[in-house]
Amino acid sequence: MFSWPFGPLSAFVRLRPPMIGLSTEQAEAVKRQERERIPLGRRCHPNDVSSWIISLADPAADWITGQVLAVDGGLGLL
Repeated sequence: MFSWPFGPLSAFVRLRPPMIGLSTEQAEAVKRQERERIPLGRRCHPNDVSSWIISLADPAADWITGQVLAVDGGLGLL
């Protein structure tokens, strides 16, 4: 995981690095295994995350702090 300050309020952005060092075949096998485990049956799309980012940027979300938002298609429930 990478983390760095972002913006004037020093909010931290955390990202998971891509599958570095895997061959194309290995990466596809990992993706297939992930799809089989995720209850929604598919991997994340950018719109799945961007809608939450927009919601959290709203002033009405000012009191949401220090949380880990799991946008994982239900995988965390297993």
